Amino acid sequence: MISNRGFRRFLALVMIVMVSITSISCLPIAAYAENEENQELHSKVDAYMEQTMADQHIAGATLVIVKDGQIVMKQGYGYADIENQKLVDPNVTMFRIGSVSKVLTAIAALQQVEQESLRLDQDVNAYLSDFKVNNPYTTPLTLSHLLTHTSGLSERLDGVYSEVLTEEPVPLSQTLKQHMPAVVRPPGEVIQYSNFGYALVGHLVEQASGEPFDQYVKEHLFQPLEMDNTIYSISPGESRVSKGYSYENGNYVVEPYGNILVHPAGSIASTASDMGNFLQSQLQNGTYKNKQILNRETALDIRKRQFTVQETMPGYGYGYYENFKNPKIPTHDGDVDTFTSQLSLYPEANLGYFISYNTLDDGKLRDGIENVIYGHYGVGLDQDTSSIGLENPSQVEDIHSYNGSYVFAQRLKEGPLKSRGLFLKVKIKATDDGTMKVRAFDSSVSGEYRHAGDHLYINADNGRRLYLKQDLEGKHYLIINQKVPMQTLEKLDSIEAFMEGIIRPFVFGMAVIAFLVGIVQFFRRKRKGNLDAAARRARQSSNMLSVLTLVLGICIILVMLTTSDSFRGNVLVAVMVISILILIALIRLSIYLLKMIHHRQISWLGCIYYTLSMLSGCGALVYAAFLDLY
Repeated sequence: MISNRGFRRFLALVMIVMVSITSISCLPIAAYAENEENQELHSKVDAYMEQTMADQHIAGATLVIVKDGQIVMKQGYGYADIENQKLVDPNVTMFRIGSVSKVLTAIAALQQVEQESLRLDQDVNAYLSDFKVNNPYTTPLTLSHLLTHTSGLSERLDGVYSEVLTEEPVPLSQTLKQHMPAVVRPPGEVIQYSNFGYALVGHLVEQASGEPFDQYVKEHLFQPLEMDNTIYSISPGESRVSKGYSYENGNYVVEPYGNILVHPAGSIASTASDMGNFLQSQLQNGTYKNKQILNRETALDIRKRQFTVQETMPGYGYGYYENFKNPKIPTHDGDVDTFTSQLSLYPEANLGYFISYNTLDDGKLRDGIENVIYGHYGVGLDQDTSSIGLENPSQVEDIHSYNGSYVFAQRLKEGPLKSRGLFLKVKIKATDDGTMKVRAFDSSVSGEYRHAGDHLYINADNGRRLYLKQDLEGKHYLIINQKVPMQTLEKLDSIEAFMEGIIRPFVFGMAVIAFLVGIVQFFRRKRKGNLDAAARRARQSSNMLSVLTLVLGICIILVMLTTSDSFRGNVLVAVMVISILILIALIRLSIYLLKMIHHRQISWLGCIYYTLSMLSGCGALVYAAFLDLY
């Protein structure tokens, strides 16, 4: 028999064993549930990446996803170097992250704000010694304006980019002193994305810290965040960075790296692994492994809305901007050379990701990955318009002054690339019943909008919102609920509207008509015999004029679309030659037209036709001059 004491010991032993078995059996279940969720995430993301990369002909990509302080997925896809069959390694292969660099630049500036070496509301000219920003307005330009892209700086390409890599970054003071654009609209009015603005932020950090900006970022960001496989800028011979590709005629073509002269705005190259560390610091409010790069309040300010033109529109924080599909998602895209990137956070779920890839695709892969990742975690990406009520027709407002064509505010207003900024237009027309009709290059923006508040309009079909704004100078703006850096469009001024709305259509429309008439006349002449000398030469001059005008139009398109400075330079030489030939054709046509009129050898219809042809030629020269092609 077992004694009472022995029986109690036996029961205790049995209980211990049972508890131990139960505990041990529970551990694999919890771990399996977690792995199962991650496996499902991996499966969804892998399927999307593989399919989309194949569809879009993307050579290589890198991705990291962070959840609850842990990296839950880190993956490389495809090739970093196709010729040498070098696969993308998320721990080692660097990708150029483009304007995602601006988030790190903003953090560097806010570190100096915390140290009271910079102030967010101080006129930046107070910190500058080598040069001053030309600001004709009474509103001072501040660091806050620069960080939220509300500086009002004009757009400029000179000094932004070079096709020649250098061993060390070109000093910011040198670039900004030579190329710093002026302020062309009152600071703090609207968002206009500016690379020079963030270059100036980097220079302000230099002025405050006494360190070159590249060295500052390495010591105060890369090192504490253990971003050991991240470089501030690419130098010649750098082999750790993925090659960049374009896909042409069924082949991948290696494209050379360019040099970002405004380097705080977009020069960094990094790995998915290192960007995972950065993501963790962002989701942990400035802390990584007990190392603090920002105070908690400042870390929140980076992603918290600091500016918006209207409360229902997405806006900017100090570095991030709000995702227009869900303003609770701070994000930032990056594009440089052939590289496309995105950094995105959803702090409410302690979730974020970084993606970058090395082949041009117009951002299609980037725009779709957020649906896969956030969809897996149940994060909504639909525009919520439930809080916006459509007002009844009696509450209409007079917005007829806003009627007209609008183009992106971030555009060049001088130089041969002026045509780029005039290419994509949005036309709006107010109706008497309080609605607004919109015609745009983007079909999701086009449609009928109803009044939903003070200068706020909403498309009831898809929830797209538009806001109309007039600044202190009386300029009209159209704000579209889309990616924040591209949300602001400005109305064409009277000269621009005349040139784009009347001169351009007339010039090239008449040239097409004259070209077709010339073809018809060519075959009719064969049947009816030769004309007299004056009529024949007038017709030749008119035909030459139409062909030259159309060729000039093709050259304008080439200047607008090409990314090669050398090719653009050759096209501009051709533009000059063609313009001279147009002038010669105009003089010839006018001489022979006068002769035919004098000898009464031309009908009034023919006289009108040749006059319109000459006006078209003159208009072509005027339009080319308007586009700064000479």
